[in-house]
Amino acid sequence: MTYVRNQTSEELAVHMRSLQRMPGWHEPLADRLWEEVEKLKAENEALRKAAAKWKSDSLCGSEDVYRLSCDLAQRTGEVRELAGVVDDLCALAKQFVQRLRKAAPDSDLPEKAMDYLKRKGLQGSPLRAAMSKGEQP
Repeated sequence: MTYVRNQTSEELAVHMRSLQRMPGWHEPLADRLWEEVEKLKAENEALRKAAAKWKSDSLCGSEDVYRLSCDLAQRTGEVRELAGVVDDLCALAKQFVQRLRKAAPDSDLPEKAMDYLKRKGLQGSPLRAAMSKGEQP
């Protein structure tokens, strides 16, 4: 004898149909169970349709994935290049600040420039940043 909880939904449906064919059969619990089985079947079918639609709508083509990965690699390279440009400009700004301090000690422009670099997180040395991350300069 197989318990109901061990039966698949198809086996349970066949069993329920055989019970319902018996004369005088009516069990509220069985009716609720039958409704539950039918409801789960409908939900399962809806989920299958949604999964198929999602799969067809998503980027499942290898060409699309390859194109996106190439774009990402290109943009990553551009970001690295721009980061190098920003570091170079910061180094030049620091040199200008040092020379301006010597040329015009009364000017507040060097302090404003250094304050700007500090607020934007650009004051540090690239060598110090690399060493703090454990990289070799």
